[in-house]
Amino acid sequence: MLAKYSITLPKYIENEGFTLGLAEKPSAASKIAKFLDKNSKQVIIKVKRKQNGKTNQLPEQIGHFVNTEKGKMFILSAAGHLYTVVQEGVGWQYPVYDFKWSPKYQKKKKKDITIHDMRNEAAVETIKHIANMASDYIVMTDYDEEGEVIGGVILSQILGNKILDDVKRMKFSTLTKNEINKSFLEAVEGNLMNFGMYNRGLMRHYLDWLWGINLSRALMHSLKNTSGQYLTLSTGRVQGPTLAFVSERQMKIDTFVPRPSFDVNLTINAKDKINLINSKGVLEIKSNADKIIENTIGQVAKVIDIITRTSKKNPPEPLNLSKLQDEAHKYFSITSSRTLQSAQRLYMEGVISYPRTSSQKYPSELDHDFTLSEIAKIPGYKKVAGEVIELKRKPIEGKKTDPAHPCIYPTGVQPKKLTGNDKKVFDLIVRNYFSTFGDPAIMENNRINFDINKEKFHLTGRRTKILGWKKYAGRFTGADDKELPKFNEGDNFKVIDVSLNEKFSKGPAYYNDNSLRKKMEEEEIGTKATRGDIISSLFQRKYLRGKRIEITPVGEIVFQVLSTYSAQVVSVELSRKLENMGDMIENSVNNLDGKFSLSDAMVQGLIMLHGMLKELQENERKVGESISTELQSQRKIAQEIGGCLTCKIGTLKIIRSTLSGKRFVGCSEYFNDQNCNTTYPLPQGGMLETTKELCKADEYPQVKVYPGGRRPWTLCLNPTCSLREEFEKRKKKLKG
Repeated sequence: MLAKYSITLPKYIENEGFTLGLAEKPSAASKIAKFLDKNSKQVIIKVKRKQNGKTNQLPEQIGHFVNTEKGKMFILSAAGHLYTVVQEGVGWQYPVYDFKWSPKYQKKKKKDITIHDMRNEAAVETIKHIANMASDYIVMTDYDEEGEVIGGVILSQILGNKILDDVKRMKFSTLTKNEINKSFLEAVEGNLMNFGMYNRGLMRHYLDWLWGINLSRALMHSLKNTSGQYLTLSTGRVQGPTLAFVSERQMKIDTFVPRPSFDVNLTINAKDKINLINSKGVLEIKSNADKIIENTIGQVAKVIDIITRTSKKNPPEPLNLSKLQDEAHKYFSITSSRTLQSAQRLYMEGVISYPRTSSQKYPSELDHDFTLSEIAKIPGYKKVAGEVIELKRKPIEGKKTDPAHPCIYPTGVQPKKLTGNDKKVFDLIVRNYFSTFGDPAIMENNRINFDINKEKFHLTGRRTKILGWKKYAGRFTGADDKELPKFNEGDNFKVIDVSLNEKFSKGPAYYNDNSLRKKMEEEEIGTKATRGDIISSLFQRKYLRGKRIEITPVGEIVFQVLSTYSAQVVSVELSRKLENMGDMIENSVNNLDGKFSLSDAMVQGLIMLHGMLKELQENERKVGESISTELQSQRKIAQEIGGCLTCKIGTLKIIRSTLSGKRFVGCSEYFNDQNCNTTYPLPQGGMLETTKELCKADEYPQVKVYPGGRRPWTLCLNPTCSLREEFEKRKKKLKG
């Protein structure tokens, strides 16, 4: 039986014509309402569900009733994506090409419904009820592709696609009073939705869903039909190429053969002991290094000349999202996705401009003197902000632009107490803003050359001669200065130590979160807003691991079968082509030329997808066998802990008793006529992971324990180990 809903509103709303405003988040809805009408009324909305003779109270919704010069308005929050793309019909077959938009909460089985799903349900039904009462509509979501899709999909699903032609659009880059009021007036006067952006967003949602569900099912069907095993495997339009980047880098690292080289370490006795640099650099032939040592040992190092050059270091350009993520990783090791999360929170608080931008340009109407004077009121910035104001100059800008938003800059709104990453990211944004007003820094680069019995050595250093913009940058000034001692030409110093240093050439570096995101950006796959989330999803699926990012065995086998049997799935060119189709849609729709539509993109995308699925279906048995073989191998490895310390023959393995169902560690020789009965107890709760590291106390093997919701810990197998006391404490907690 279908559910019916009862929505309780104040009578003054039900009896008056009004405009429905749709914001993206509750905090944004509240701010916009206050900016438009300081006397706006917060309305608590009661939502009840009636189904199968039962009435259930859903979480309350909050709306805001606003009186403006342009009429009355009721503002609600979408709380993000309320609708999602789902399969039309049921079944686990593939290929599946029929889909529809559906409220997110309807995807869940009744037993899996959470309070979040109930809020989602209440939000959908509240917006549906009030939208049918309203006479006009304004979308107030973030002005980007996702914001356009959120607002457009909600209204079109409730009221039909035709309504979108008349929906007004507020376009703003900061949640500040002046900009909100300005964008509201422009919307009322005729600003409509950006249908190019909207259709581009729809294309991304549709094709990403079709790619993901069909390719993932192809992998899982191959495994199940070949071996009878079921395992959740997934890939997608951007995940595939991203996985390929890591696999290819891993292959280069694993196959790299280090080449030996030789360097000479030489120390002179100046005021302090100083190490000089061999001017010939790293040597490939050892005998050449030996000759230098022979020529310099016990000799005198003479300063033959001192070279000083000056250079300019220009101020940093204004921040866009990519640069903000670079800098946050450089100075604080914050991941791309967490940097964006912090920036989004700061934006919602109104203290910075919209972060999902490619621009390096300030808005032309930005009053910098006012902004700086407001920043001066924020604790910690008064002195520097005052100095920047006194410069009385315009800030520099970069070349990059964004059609929707300016660069990232502080608005001057005083933040509430900031902590953690939010505090670090805010300081980075403010200091960058200050720095763009500064002069170039003047750097002095020095080199001191030495002669030691006709062998040449040197020292290099640099110092900041004129601070320029660095005066305002705080900790964000780049590399530290390296000052050299004061030497004069003709000075002589005794060589007190010379030694040979054998080195080996370094192979390619592992990707980290930031360098992998930059690789995606360079290859033009994903978007500035989604790249960090895509990397995070590959970690969640256990395809990647570690801060120095490695591909896991499961991730590697998925990459190998895709690259072998349907190489386009992991192709950068294919993913890039779809991104270009999005550009073509946006340009065509906005220019009203009809050259390339959403339908055209869908046809081309489905042709590509059909070709890939055909390749995987034709090779289903080989794909399934490859995955199954690797999974069996990994399960075996995952159960093996190391050699048995008692019999010295068998292998210690994690075993689960067929009688009691309990797990323990036992020797493999037990199954060989019970030649070894060695066993060790294990905790029965939490996930276990084998580790190669031996216990520091007694050199016994160890396992890592992941108790759900708690910090992981390491357990020594030796029951009498001095460190087992910690295990006993944790075991009691798990039982409790």
